Amino acid sequence: MKRYIIFPVLILAFLAIPYYLGIAVNDLLNIKAILLFLAGISLFLLLGWPIKRIKNTFNAIVDISKNDIHDKTKTEKLLIELFTIAKHHRINGALGVENILNKINHPFLRFGAGLLVEGYSENELRTCLESEDLKELLETKANIRLLRSISQLCPALGMAGTIIGLMAAMNHLGDITSLGKDIALALSTTLYGILLSYTIFLPLSKKMEEASEKAQFERSMIIEGLIKMLNGEHPLKIAEALNAYDLYLKVSKKISKDLFNP
Repeated sequence: MKRYIIFPVLILAFLAIPYYLGIAVNDLLNIKAILLFLAGISLFLLLGWPIKRIKNTFNAIVDISKNDIHDKTKTEKLLIELFTIAKHHRINGALGVENILNKINHPFLRFGAGLLVEGYSENELRTCLESEDLKELLETKANIRLLRSISQLCPALGMAGTIIGLMAAMNHLGDITSLGKDIALALSTTLYGILLSYTIFLPLSKKMEEASEKAQFERSMIIEGLIKMLNGEHPLKIAEALNAYDLYLKVSKKISKDLFNP
């Protein structure tokens, strides 16, 4: 919730700088420069990347924008689901896990629990989960590469716009009105290139990379937990191995109550 308060404040502070310097906000909005960037980025995306990749990257941006990657409650919910599965498996075996399969929210955990229900051996279970983990990791890395490529493209587009503006200015040296517009185009594209690169796309790629590292860590916990379940280890030992002993003690009574009173 805090970021929804901070972002508007930062935007207002940024817009206040030109006002303080005596520059109207309208002067910063150059339609020609904006169209140049839109055309350049669109051409780059369509020529260099498949539509599916562009769509997946956009969806990933929306996802990380909605979720706070530093929120620990998501990881706690995952561990609670993992401990619940462990208790069901400990008491009722694969059938107990099958009864709660549709209630599992985490997609990777639900996938792994499904393999557990189907009777996969330890090697088969580990191989399938690690393959799925690698698949998701490669998917995220492809999204990050796309964002970084756009981040590198923006300054280049800004420089291209600057050159175009200066070339146009050379052709209108005798026309002061046109000369001013051409110089404005040259300067605006450079400004847009820097802002888009270093305040939008580069931070997005960094945030997506951090979210990917956290997601991979969670998937590794799931793999370790499910393997231990398959080997018949007690949920308490699983919690200790995942460094979540306190959380397990906190929710253990509730899990047992839900288990015996479905």
